[in-house]
Amino acid sequence: MKKQKLHERPLASSADIQRLFGELDASTISAVMSLGPTLAEAEEAALWTAGEGETLPEAHQPGSVIAQILDLVVPEEDDEPRTPR
Repeated sequence: MKKQKLHERPLASSADIQRLFGELDASTISAVMSLGPTLAEAEEAALWTAGEGETLPEAHQPGSVIAQILDLVVPEEDDEPRTPR
């Protein structure tokens, strides 16, 4: 087992990802885990998915790993509006 230095932040586990984002398929969990997010990054991404990121100061934007997590766990909306049939 790899020892972690005291100043390093702990990495998120797949259990953390499931706890924070709920039901995700195995491929999504795997994709998130491949990013190597810290627990803090995963927690911040979860805040963004809950709309809490919008309450942060304007200058605060999600970091690169956080934005990548959001791309994976937030369903994409259609770019074009649907027309009724």
